[in-house]
Amino acid sequence: MIIEDKVGDKRVEAEYGALAPVMVPEVFPRVPLLCVHRNPVFPRFVKMLEVTDKRIMDLIRRKCKMNQPYAGTFLKKHDNDEAEVVKSLGEIYKVGTFVQITELHDTGDRIRMIILGHRRITITDIISDEDEMAEPVETNNQENALEPDEIAAVNETQLSNEQALPSGEESQIIQMVKVENVLHAPFKLTQEVKAVAAEVVKTIRDIIALNQLYKESLAQLIEAGKKVVDNPTHLADFGAALTSADSDLLQEILEETEVPVRLRKTLELLKKEYAMCVLQQKIGKEVEERVNKMQRKYLLTEQLKVIKRELGLEKDDKDAVAEKFRERLKDREIPEHVKEVIEEELSKLSFLEANASEFKCVSF
Repeated sequence: MIIEDKVGDKRVEAEYGALAPVMVPEVFPRVPLLCVHRNPVFPRFVKMLEVTDKRIMDLIRRKCKMNQPYAGTFLKKHDNDEAEVVKSLGEIYKVGTFVQITELHDTGDRIRMIILGHRRITITDIISDEDEMAEPVETNNQENALEPDEIAAVNETQLSNEQALPSGEESQIIQMVKVENVLHAPFKLTQEVKAVAAEVVKTIRDIIALNQLYKESLAQLIEAGKKVVDNPTHLADFGAALTSADSDLLQEILEETEVPVRLRKTLELLKKEYAMCVLQQKIGKEVEERVNKMQRKYLLTEQLKVIKRELGLEKDDKDAVAEKFRERLKDREIPEHVKEVIEEELSKLSFLEANASEFKCVSF
């Protein structure tokens, strides 16, 4: 989902109260750490995230209560690592995204959040539980700031939650980190950059034309209009998020601070995605044609059998088998009681389905 450059008042729905308007700060150096898997969160994009770890849920609840519905999302380095928590910074990439929690649905045993990416950030340090408790509440909205007694109540709740955990368990995961904003290097909108951007847009449209699954993304691109198309910074992120590239390649796009280079890397991923779509479409058509050909041949064969039977030019398999048996027996002298048994068996044969196992066992 594409949003405006300037984000106005947003509302956060929490379990415990009414919607509270908050302003997104330009600098916010201390954030809860939320890990994501497979796909990084790009700025200006929306993602649904679910958390079931009690410690992380308590932290998110507390921050939302303080009118600080913000976090940092960081990609796990290994796709098969699906843990919700981080025990070492070596498990994640240090460059991530500062996100705002725009919706929060708390069911008690899990929290589902809608998060909105705002800007790139990088981890500079880990915040221990003691540091977090000692740090004054950060807010850039005085109207919604908590009173000192309210802050004390929130901190007391946090402490009681931590004491409820088994001894030493609270120190096993990283919950808060210090971060700095990652700014892209200044660049000029040269003819070359414009040409690459135009090719990115063209390739996106080509991909969507081949695969209707990207139709929603096209709607977002059209809705955003020149705000994205004429802005290589946002266009690079949009194009990368559209692809199904490997997580490490997507992370490269997120970490790249040279916008022209980021745009070219995005174009490479889009070209690979387009080639994959073309190959998938080709394989799909070949399989469909083969299936249709086999199905048509089967239908024509069955129709031909019916026509021949109607014209008396061909008998079905059961009639042919019975006729062959009778043809072999007509010149032989067979006792009457044996003939009766043979006729009974041939009569049974007439009631068998042609694809039945008993019918296939009949031999001449």
